[in-house]
Amino acid sequence: MTDPVTCPADGCSYTDRLDAVVDHVETTGDESHDWGVLPYDDADEFRVAQHVEQGERLASAGVERADSGQYELAVEQLEAALEQFQHARAIPSSDSRSLQERCRTVLETIERVEDERAAQELDDLLNAVESHIESGDDDRLRGAFDSAADEYEQAVTELERVEQRAPDEREGVHRRVAELRDRLEGRLASLDPSSDHRELVQLYDEALQHRDAGDEAFRDSDIERAVEEYRTARTGFDQVLEALDEFTFDSASSSPSVCDICREKFDTALETIDLDDRTERTVCPSCTLFAADGLLPMPRTVATEQRYLAENIESLESGDYGLTWATKQRATPDDDAEQTGSFPDEQQLLVQLVGVYQQADGLPTPADLDEKTDFGYLAYREQFGGIEDALREAGFDV
Repeated sequence: MTDPVTCPADGCSYTDRLDAVVDHVETTGDESHDWGVLPYDDADEFRVAQHVEQGERLASAGVERADSGQYELAVEQLEAALEQFQHARAIPSSDSRSLQERCRTVLETIERVEDERAAQELDDLLNAVESHIESGDDDRLRGAFDSAADEYEQAVTELERVEQRAPDEREGVHRRVAELRDRLEGRLASLDPSSDHRELVQLYDEALQHRDAGDEAFRDSDIERAVEEYRTARTGFDQVLEALDEFTFDSASSSPSVCDICREKFDTALETIDLDDRTERTVCPSCTLFAADGLLPMPRTVATEQRYLAENIESLESGDYGLTWATKQRATPDDDAEQTGSFPDEQQLLVQLVGVYQQADGLPTPADLDEKTDFGYLAYREQFGGIEDALREAGFDV
């Protein structure tokens, strides 16, 4: 990493390796190339000056590289600077004491940069661990439990690499490792297929599938199958409600180590979530599934589903599919003209939704729509697909 050197004689542009330039000066016969007139007493002084100049330039560049996080290049340049100072020191006429100090300073800088590089590598690994945890959380909260397990296992692997590399004196790193390991243990436990939460997710999902199958059967005019699916769905929701009796939603725990919902005590850190009624709770990893838009419902949501299913079953069995029908198809303009009052008018749905949204602190919840509109949440779900879809239809950017 040595740059070419230019001849020190005035007006001479000869450039080459240091030794070649010295030979050039000593073999050129004109007066301008005589050491007696040059700014250096002899070739050794010229060599020392060039080594020191290049060493200083390389050391400065190395520090700049380190400051910008380019640790590998920084070490390369600092080692090259050290080599230049050592070459200068090896020349008998050099100031050995001064050059020894320069060498010591560069060695200390290299050690500092190596420490910074090691710390950055550990930090990058820890960031990778957190990234895998976040991806696993996203997968878990949407029900992709196998993908979540893969992400968490990758996080465990990265965490083991950190533990192997981190020196004992890096207390901050070991503290962060312990915190991440606690988080991972809780999340991996939440993926246990035999856990109450996983069983409840499956139970609720099956009930929803039967409800949707009933909707589809009704749209296909298969009334007998619709009633059968709705009855199965209602039985499933009954089981979900019974299971939810084991959880607490209306009050927080008095202990910071006890989950507000399942009331189990945990040694690992708990997390804060918002329920769909905007109530804040501190919960274990498994109970994060109860977060708003999570996989598990609150009892009031299940009760609403049950109420609409009961109305649907009654309407189908009586042959009355009027205003109380909770899962009707979206009306077309022709339908509106022929069956005024038989289907919710889309404009009325949106007008009432906008009114609720403007008064709400954030997105309206299903409970808000049940309480504050004439149609209820399930009508909005059937007409638009969901609350956010309905708000977008109304012109809001959500």
